[in-house]
Amino acid sequence: MNGKTGIDSSDSDLLLKGRKHLTIVAILLSASMALGMGNYESTQTSKRDPALEKLDCFVGDWKSDAKVFPGKFGPGGQASGTTHYHWAVGNNWLIFDSAFSLPGMVTYEVHGLVAYDQKEGKYVAYAVNNLAPHAIEYRGEWKDENSLIFTSVTKSSVGKWSRVVYEKLPDGKIRFSSEESSDGAAFTRYFESTLSR
Repeated sequence: MNGKTGIDSSDSDLLLKGRKHLTIVAILLSASMALGMGNYESTQTSKRDPALEKLDCFVGDWKSDAKVFPGKFGPGGQASGTTHYHWAVGNNWLIFDSAFSLPGMVTYEVHGLVAYDQKEGKYVAYAVNNLAPHAIEYRGEWKDENSLIFTSVTKSSVGKWSRVVYEKLPDGKIRFSSEESSDGAAFTRYFESTLSR
């Protein structure tokens, strides 16, 4: 034991090791925060982009009457479902969950997220579903005041481009459709739904 401090050498070693570990943890946390922020402003201090406010019309619970076209999802027919949209992560991500009963198939479930990238000037979206083991990444933009179109960034595992179209209708409903294309230019609709409150 050291007469001046009242701490023996083994306690002193533990204190030094503890300080070193805390210093390392602090450095790692600082580095991860810096890397995580990249060149983007903090969402806590930055003003919410007006492009996100344009998505407020989606927030809430919706029921869906849908039509499945013959092809990708079997023989086609009528379908029904529900979708819920809400803001999360500092109100900068629009999160959605959908479930549809497709004719002759299992329930089709989709979970997705939408944000706005100021640098690209486009919406960024990611979606996963219970029929594929990978996420689909989209970029979206308003075609006009009522039509929002998201197109996949890459082709799917079967070599197709995906497109999702939202159309705000005069009665407050939203028409939602899914389309695919082999060349990224001519799209064929395989699913169409009307979302109502």
